[in-house]
Amino acid sequence: CQVSSQTFQHTHLSVTWFLHGEEDKTPRPIITLDKDLTVKTGAGFEDRYHEGLISMDKVEETTYRLKMPQVQQSDQGKFYCEAIEWIQDPDRSWTQIAHKTTRAFSVEIKRIGEIYILEF
Repeated sequence: CQVSSQTFQHTHLSVTWFLHGEEDKTPRPIITLDKDLTVKTGAGFEDRYHEGLISMDKVEETTYRLKMPQVQQSDQGKFYCEAIEWIQDPDRSWTQIAHKTTRAFSVEIKRIGEIYILEF
């Protein structure tokens, strides 16, 4: 996920990876790096996060990568990333000033024996 800011003001970014599974009515957040640099996990992904099986890495100045080394059948669907730019007001509240969502990409999970593989 490529994320950058075009403002001259001091702002913060939040980055969230989403999964819209085949049976999901709405997309589900997988993991978020919030504007205050805390990491939050979406419902249903907490255990895998705590086991080190879901993470988000900042690999370059503007690139955030979702890592899921052990996928499950339920991970099949459309993935996308959302970035929000925030500014903190003098009263310490946050105001959203920009929002961008990437185009979704489809991931198909196939089981071969005891392992699952991804197909894009």
